[in-house]
Amino acid sequence: MANVLITRFSALGDVAIAVPLLKAVAAEYPEDHFFIATQAFMAGLFKETPDNLMVVPVDLRGTHNGFRGMFKLLRVLRPLHIDKVCDLHAVHRTYLLGFLLGWKRPVFRVSKERKARRRLTRRQYKVLEPLTPALERYRRVLARAGFVVDEAAMLRTLPDTRQHMATVQERFGVKDGLWLGVAPFARHEGKRYPLEMMAVVVADLAQRPGCRIFLFGRGTEEEAVMKAWKERYPNLELPVGGDLHDDLQLMNCLDALLTMDSANMHLGSLANTKVLSIWGATHPFAGFAAWNQPASHQLQLDLFCRPCSIYGKKPCYRKDLACLNGLEPLRIVHFIESALTP
Repeated sequence: MANVLITRFSALGDVAIAVPLLKAVAAEYPEDHFFIATQAFMAGLFKETPDNLMVVPVDLRGTHNGFRGMFKLLRVLRPLHIDKVCDLHAVHRTYLLGFLLGWKRPVFRVSKERKARRRLTRRQYKVLEPLTPALERYRRVLARAGFVVDEAAMLRTLPDTRQHMATVQERFGVKDGLWLGVAPFARHEGKRYPLEMMAVVVADLAQRPGCRIFLFGRGTEEEAVMKAWKERYPNLELPVGGDLHDDLQLMNCLDALLTMDSANMHLGSLANTKVLSIWGATHPFAGFAAWNQPASHQLQLDLFCRPCSIYGKKPCYRKDLACLNGLEPLRIVHFIESALTP
């Protein structure tokens, strides 16, 4: 029996990618104990997991911030008698934490394939070929630690289609017609479809008979945008409040979820719903495409400059963000219609 620490402090999308793997590993190795150290608000992702997979809450903005914060986190971890460390983050904090836990504990660390990323995103002489998917890179870390699972084991962690319908209907009423989710936000501009153009998409969908639109977004600015849209189109739904588990349950009952290359894209995959993703400065080849979703559910423009960034943080050197501004709202509407056609 081993006590295994898994570190992935952020970001939400990256933690969500790891969830099916961690669930599968915990199910396949019931005699071992797995502790995922991540930010407290992400605990909702792990509510429906085996009993031997537990969350160690990390407060990066408070208690566990900075160098001293890692020593405080170490005091929390010591009573767990950790035998192995699987570092799925590979940043300064997790390197330090692995060192503090002691040389007797083996540390298995994820490869970020930085050279391949640079070849994929450079301006000239791009090597436009798929990198190893993030989920596979995480799987290799656990495999080196002695915990081997295959794709079938991870697929078994997914909920059945509309498994949570009874719970969701208590919140939003009986499902009668088409339920679509729209997650229009992303952290960086290079991954965010212009909101004024997305409003046109939402307006088209909201005016269709029997179609209910559920908007997803957290944060003061995002909620302000969604409330403004709802004032214009009353049949929009704002499922604010609750935790990530509530979002997953709702997503599980949708007919489709339209999203950016963002955390909600990965949450939709966890919920086993149809995820329709829009790509701008980033590219599915970087390894962060939605898991268990076909390539036909990805909408992107074939431009010579794409991708220019792995995470969408770099400013557009063309100054026009053509990868997103060049996507007409009507094209997105047709993209949704095509994906929903049997």
